[in-house]
Amino acid sequence: LWGIKNTEDFCLRFLRGIQKIKTFSSKLHSVLNIIKSLRPVIGIGESGTPEISCSLEGGNQDIALEEIFKLLRKLLGKRKGVLIFDEFQEMALFDKRDDNYDLKGRLRSIIQLDNAISCIYCGSIKHILLDMFENRNEPFYDSALKMPLENIPFDEFSKFITARFKTE
Repeated sequence: LWGIKNTEDFCLRFLRGIQKIKTFSSKLHSVLNIIKSLRPVIGIGESGTPEISCSLEGGNQDIALEEIFKLLRKLLGKRKGVLIFDEFQEMALFDKRDDNYDLKGRLRSIIQLDNAISCIYCGSIKHILLDMFENRNEPFYDSALKMPLENIPFDEFSKFITARFKTE
């Protein structure tokens, strides 16, 4: 989530992640029917792969967010899914940048009611993440299990990376 400036950016980043799902291209027609509040623009990116951009139609952020989750559930079908939010601490600053829209609150209310999608929240600024999940005044209060990761020893990580990227 690094660098999102507003709800429209969040929705666009979310859609870009969804478009990487293998079944995306085969379900494009149903995608366009689900996302009514976002004006999708489909094009070919620099790498030659399809890209989606969008703008918020009518400014209704709640509907846009709900439609994106509806899309994700449709793409999952009967399967369960996992959403991974990297640099989630960016959400702490987000509401201040987006005309006081409560994205954290809306996102929490949608996620907590969804049985098909589990979430993993990652980030690099520990004290902000802790505040988001341990402060009673925050929407994500008490909504996740903490799992701190320790630093990986340099020698161990170096061997792992070297082995994985070794060319034959």
